[in-house]
Amino acid sequence: VIVGNEAGFFMGKILAVRDFLLERVTRAIDSDDERNTVSALLFGVRGGMRGERRQKFVDSGTVHLFSVSGMHVCVLAALLLFLLKAVPFRMRYLLLIVLLGAYTLCTGANPPAVRAFFMIFLYAAGKIFLRETPTVELLGAIAFVMLLANPALLQDTGAQYSFFITAILLCAGDGVRKAGPGGVELLMTNEEAHRFRRKQKIARLLPDAFFFCATAFLASVGISLLAGYRIRPGSVIVNLFFAAGAVPLFALGTAGCAFPCLGNICRNA
Repeated sequence: VIVGNEAGFFMGKILAVRDFLLERVTRAIDSDDERNTVSALLFGVRGGMRGERRQKFVDSGTVHLFSVSGMHVCVLAALLLFLLKAVPFRMRYLLLIVLLGAYTLCTGANPPAVRAFFMIFLYAAGKIFLRETPTVELLGAIAFVMLLANPALLQDTGAQYSFFITAILLCAGDGVRKAGPGGVELLMTNEEAHRFRRKQKIARLLPDAFFFCATAFLASVGISLLAGYRIRPGSVIVNLFFAAGAVPLFALGTAGCAFPCLGNICRNA
C-alpha cells in the first residue's frame, strides 16, 4: 500500500508538470479545437477532441499521431540531444534518459512508447559506458521482457505495429546502408570523403524518407487487415509530410513552454 501511494504521488507530480507545460504551450491559442489538437499531438491527451475532427485524421490514415508512440519519443530524443549539446557527454545521455522517462510516463506509457524508451535507454547507457548497442537484437530482447511482464501485449494491436514495423525498418535500414557507395570513399581524402557523405545524405533525404514511410505502411498491412482496419495507401504521403513537420512541431512546443506567445505558431504548424 505504501509503495502504491508513493507511486501515485510520483505520477501525480509528473502529470502536474505535464498539465503545466500544456497550459504554457496552448495559452495563446484561442480555439478549443486547436488547443485540444496540439495537446493530443504533443502529449496524447485526446479527451477533448471532437468526433468529427478525430474522424478526419482517421480518414487520412494519421490518427496514430494522437497516440504517443515511438515516433514521438524518438523525435523528442533527437530534439533533447540537440538542446543538450553543450552538456558534458555522459551527463547529456543521463539527462536524456531521465527526461524521456518522465515524458513516457506522463503520456500514458503506451507499449510503443515504452518500447522506444527502452531502446533509447539502452542506447544511451551504451554511450555512457562507451559500448555499442546492436539494434535488432536489442528490439528482440525488449519484446521478450515486455511480453514476459505482460503476455496480453501479444494481442495488443499497438504493440504488434510497434515491434513488427520497427523490426522491418531496422532491417531495411541495414540494407540501405550496405547499398551505399562504400568503396568509392577509399579513393578520397578525409575532407573529400566528409563532403561526399554530406552531399549523399542530403540528396537521399527525401527518397529515403519516402522509402521508410512506404516500408512502414507495407509492414502494417497484414496487422491492419487482421484487426479489421481500413487500408489507405495515400497515408504514405500524408505521413511523410507529418514526419517532416514532427521535429519543428516539438521544437515549437518546447519553445512555447518558455514563450507562451508562440502558441499560435505551434497551432498553425
